[in-house]
Order: sequence, then structure tokens, then C-alpha cells
Amino acid sequence: MDERVDRKKFEITGGGSPVLIDDMDCKILQILAPNARLPITEIADKLHTTSIVVKNRIKKLIQLGVIQGFRTKLDFSKLGMDYYKVDLDLKEYSKNDVILNYLKQNPYLIYLDKSVGYADTEVEFIVNDLEHLREIMETLN
Repeated sequence: MDERVDRKKFEITGGGSPVLIDDMDCKILQILAPNARLPITEIADKLHTTSIVVKNRIKKLIQLGVIQGFRTKLDFSKLGMDYYKVDLDLKEYSKNDVILNYLKQNPYLIYLDKSVGYADTEVEFIVNDLEHLREIMETLN
């Protein structure tokens, strides 16, 4: 069995105070989740309400921190780039913060997530190719 004495058993991050939303807010989120670019008029039509109601509800959800951004989904292969998700298992967990801060400076990093389970951290990169990813990973040694 692999003993990792320098690791915490688990760590829960994020959160904050829960906010109350009603059925209309929930329905708006369900419609927006798969397609954040859907016009407000279409959302209003689906919910049998007005565009002003939907616009104000979305604005409120943003202010409450429920909606934290709107994302564009890209096909990186059409740009000549490759997407990779990497699970990092650190030899010295005490250096985790230093490594994460270093990775945050990398322009090819698109997502960084603390992990529960075998990997200490999950990172996602958009790179030129696998060799480019290997070069980035070599800088961690």
C-alpha cells in the first residue's frame, strides 16, 4: 500500500453561502447549461414569459455568483491544437502550492482542479502536440 504521509486525507474547496433560487431560476439554468449563447428571447419563449423577466433573472443569478461565466466550446483540432487532461501525482505534496502557482503561469493551461482520489491535481492543457505537453511536464522536475 502506498503511504502518503505528507498528504491530507481530503480537502473540500469552493462553496460559500448557499443561495435560494426558485423554479423559474432553475429552469433558466437548465436551458442555459448546454447552450449559454441561446438568445434571451428563445429562453423566454420556452418558459412562456418575457425577455425582461429572463434578463433580470440571469442578471440576479450572476450577482449571486450562481452563474460565474459563459463559456465557448471550441474544437481545438481545427486550430491545429490538441487537448490533454493530466492527473498529477506529486512525489512531495508539500510542494503542491509552488507547482500549482508555477502551472498557473503557463499560457497553455486552461483548467486546474484539485482532485479527490489517487491524483493530487488534475490539469488541462491545449498544446501543439504530445511532444509539446511532454516539454511542459518536464519543466516540473
